[in-house]
Amino acid sequence: MLRNISDTLFLISLAVLMVSAILNGINFQSFLLKRKDDDPRKLEVPVKSTQLEKQNKGLTAFFRSKLTWIGLACVFISVALSYIERYV
Repeated sequence: MLRNISDTLFLISLAVLMVSAILNGINFQSFLLKRKDDDPRKLEVPVKSTQLEKQNKGLTAFFRSKLTWIGLACVFISVALSYIERYV
């Protein structure tokens, strides 16, 4: 019984973490190369500083999100429940 609750809680918390990552902007936009307007055969390489700023902004928004912390707390609770069920 406790094992089923732990497994279900773990899967729900992983889904919450994925939704949080999608909503808070962790994506691969800064890794995309764009085509130049004047010559479509050449690629425009993005500036490294703007790439790092976009990545840092997305990562800080992810860690400041309440959904992220709720998901992580549920993961730890489900792991604790599985240990309790195993050793008690």
